[in-house]
Amino acid sequence: MVYSVVRRRLPRSTLLATRLQSLTASSHAPQRRTFASFSPLLRFATIQPPNGQLTPEDFRFKALLVVNTASKCSHALQLKALQSLHEKYSERGLIVLAVPSNDFAGQEPGSADEIREKYTSESFGVTFPIAEKAVVTGDQAHPFFKRIADKYSASVAPTWNFDKFLVDHRGDIRAVFPNDTDPLLPEVLAEIEEVLEELPRALSADQELLDEDEYDFEYDEEDSDDEEDEEEEDEDDDDRRNK
Repeated sequence: MVYSVVRRRLPRSTLLATRLQSLTASSHAPQRRTFASFSPLLRFATIQPPNGQLTPEDFRFKALLVVNTASKCSHALQLKALQSLHEKYSERGLIVLAVPSNDFAGQEPGSADEIREKYTSESFGVTFPIAEKAVVTGDQAHPFFKRIADKYSASVAPTWNFDKFLVDHRGDIRAVFPNDTDPLLPEVLAEIEEVLEELPRALSADQELLDEDEYDFEYDEEDSDDEEDEEEEDEDDDDRRNK
C-alpha cells in the first residue's frame, strides 16, 4: 500500500498564539518573561503504565508525537512503526503517545485492559505510553484535541484514526501528519529530527538562566569580611571623636 506524503504544516505566526506565557519573579532579580514548556492541556491518564498520569512536567524539554489510535483500523500496523520511532528516538527526547479512541467507525470498542493487551501483544509490541481511551472530536473531546479544533480548524483536528501531531518542547504543534502517512517516511523523520535538534539548545539556554540566577545570589565570604572590618573601623573613629 502506498501512503500519501501530504503534510499539513501550521503557519508559525499562528502557532505563536498557542504558546502559554508565564512570568517568573524573584525578589532579588527583575521579572523575566518565559514561555511555558508545555501547555497544561497535555495531561493524560494512562493505561500503560497502568493507572499512570502524564503531566506537562513529563514533557518538559521533550518532543511529543500524539497519535489517536484504534486497533481495529486498517492503519493499525502503524503501531509497529510508532514503536520503531520510540526505539529510535526516545533516548534523544521523543515521547510517542497513543491515544486510543472509538470515535471513528467504532474501531476501538474494548476496555482499558483489552486495549493494553492488544497493543502490547506480539502483533504490535508497543512499549511507549498509552493513554486512556478518549474522545478526540467534538465538544466532548480531550482538551488537547478540542483546542486544536478551536484554534485552527476541524481539518487540522483528527479526521480519522492515526492522525499524528508533532509537538515541540515549547508546546507548539510543528506538523500534523494525516492518518495514512507512514510514521517512518523520510519526510516525517526529518520533521522529528528538526524538533529534536532544538532540545540541546533549549536545555543549554535554560541552564544558562539558572547559572545567571545562581551567580546573582552568590555570597562572597571575603567581601563580607571586608565589609565587617570597614564597619568596625568606622565605629572606632566615631568613638574617638566622641571622646
